[in-house]
Amino acid sequence: MERESEEVSKGQLTDWTDKSQAQEYGSCTSDDALDAIVEREGTQSPVNNEDVLFSTPDFSQLPEVVWVEIMSYLPLHQQYAVSQTCQVLYEIFNHPSLWHTMKIHLFGCTDNYSHAFKSKIYIPNKYIKLVNRFGKFFKQLTLSVTEYLNRFPEEWIKIMQELSKQCRLERLTLEIGRLTSYYHIDGYQPSENDIGTLLSFIQHAVRLKYFHIKSWPMYPSSLSNQDLNIFDVMLKNPKLENLETLSLFWCKATEWSERMPILPSPEATLPLIHNYRNLKQLSLRSPMLDKDIILELSKPGRCKLKLLQVFVHFTPQNQNFKIPEIASSLWKQFVLANPEVEMECTILARTPHLELASMLKTECPLTAITFLKFSKCDSEIVSALNDMYHKSLKKFACYCDPSCKEDEVVSLAVRSPNLNQLVYHGSLSCESVERLAQLRGTFWKDFVILDSCITVQNVPSYDDDDDRVIAPGEDGQYYLVGIARFHQSVHPDSQRKQEMQDKVSEALGYKWKPA
Repeated sequence: MERESEEVSKGQLTDWTDKSQAQEYGSCTSDDALDAIVEREGTQSPVNNEDVLFSTPDFSQLPEVVWVEIMSYLPLHQQYAVSQTCQVLYEIFNHPSLWHTMKIHLFGCTDNYSHAFKSKIYIPNKYIKLVNRFGKFFKQLTLSVTEYLNRFPEEWIKIMQELSKQCRLERLTLEIGRLTSYYHIDGYQPSENDIGTLLSFIQHAVRLKYFHIKSWPMYPSSLSNQDLNIFDVMLKNPKLENLETLSLFWCKATEWSERMPILPSPEATLPLIHNYRNLKQLSLRSPMLDKDIILELSKPGRCKLKLLQVFVHFTPQNQNFKIPEIASSLWKQFVLANPEVEMECTILARTPHLELASMLKTECPLTAITFLKFSKCDSEIVSALNDMYHKSLKKFACYCDPSCKEDEVVSLAVRSPNLNQLVYHGSLSCESVERLAQLRGTFWKDFVILDSCITVQNVPSYDDDDDRVIAPGEDGQYYLVGIARFHQSVHPDSQRKQEMQDKVSEALGYKWKPA
């Protein structure tokens, strides 16, 4: 038996021509390789741990680019843990591509009236090490300070100033404290040194294509100083002329905002729009918008705008938060100059339909509208959307408690052939949810309905307050009420909702659940 095995090993090992086999068994002993060959040929051989080990894939042979992609999905602490396993993964951890995107999140002071505001912001040691080691690779940077910006440590100021000179940012997002309102201006304010440190990223920007200001200390004292006014600093850097996306104080639909923040006026916003003629996307708030900005965006020689986002503020007591009046002729001129432009509108608070109508005309290229939690969505607004924008509307999101009727929402979806995103926190019956899902099927990108808002109609159930002993059933036969109630394992409402969920899942092509 030993001779036969030796002959087999010699014959097989010398006749290998497949390089992948040679690589797979090259590091094994001849006996180990023989066992693997015999197992492949179906010969009865005992399975041991070594055979299993040799049959598993060798992940160390994966290309470097694949490992970088895998590591990019992990949070920072897990990336570091993986890097400690071997030399190969340690080198992947130091790969420049893995450090193109960085988010620095710091905790500021909870208010700007107490003496705690004079204390310094705590900078985690990990940020200091990461910036010193990988800062030169940053291309997409997000700087975030919660609540109020108080004071940076001297060491951090030097690190930030050096970082602004080293990195070549393509995307920059600033979320520095809360949106400033007139309630805050009597309290302590950030120092000039701290604001200047943040502005250094704008001053030294060379390749910036995307710039998003989510929040910024808008104190009158700093805005009156040209060296501390963020908008003046932007205009002074000629290398920002190639900016393609400018977002000013825009926020997501699920985020809350100050009702009356201090914002730049349309007169202060216009020079920015005039200077950045290559803009393809512009996001701003309604108090910053007027007819002159629409005219500027319609001028020849500019890059064609692809997306205009407007965050609507309305406060009847404050003239600064009135909805801007924009004539139909201006919207028509705007669309002719930017034929592929789309407009998204997000409404913060309760805004009457007549106020919205002063800005949203039939010629306006509205493709998406979002009503936030404390806004207003009534029958008049939905009917206007149905009449004016059913051809262009792609997204309808309602996070508030709407006063419109269920049939009006269904009618809007039926008449809007391009509608592929629906978020609705109002009351809908199971039948309407099923109809909406089947209306677009797999074409829906977002289909979000609140579970608590789904109603069940005309489903027979056993009343717990029914004190009858015997009652007639649907088939005319009498039954004992108590026994029927006892044996009812599933509530009819839950059963009907499960049927609805199954039908919606089948229509959408994936397992769907109400939010």
